[in-house]
Amino acid sequence: MPDADSFSCSLPLSRRRFLKSTALAGAALFLPAPLRADPYCPWPVVPPGPPVRIRGRVAARGRGLAGVAVTDGRTVVATEADGSFTLVADGNRPFVYCSIPAGYRIPQNPTGTARFYMPLRADARGEMTAHFDLEPLDGPDDRHAFLVLADPQTQDAYEM
Repeated sequence: MPDADSFSCSLPLSRRRFLKSTALAGAALFLPAPLRADPYCPWPVVPPGPPVRIRGRVAARGRGLAGVAVTDGRTVVATEADGSFTLVADGNRPFVYCSIPAGYRIPQNPTGTARFYMPLRADARGEMTAHFDLEPLDGPDDRHAFLVLADPQTQDAYEM
């Protein structure tokens, strides 16, 4: 008969394995209670809200922009040649968004955050108008900078 020590894990418990196991166990505590109780139970399906017909236009300096994606986060449409679009959105969605095409500046709120969205507010007829006015960039936008910050925790020369 095997002794109790033979059932232990054959890999030593390193700092890395300990932290990984602890993080996974800690993350599980923040899962919603129904999921912790029955992980195989399907999530409740939220029924869509009343449909909202959104008509609008994406333009720059008065000229419509073709092929720009507009979405409510669930449904996506592309603008026509004149920049116009019609999107039938889910009334439960909070915003309608416009994808910013290459060569155009990202609009900003007074606080400096990006403003590529509008609150989805339907009128009594279940309709809404959304116009996105974009500003062309002064120069090309093909040069990008990317900053990566990391905090590697190496244990030995092999991990270097």
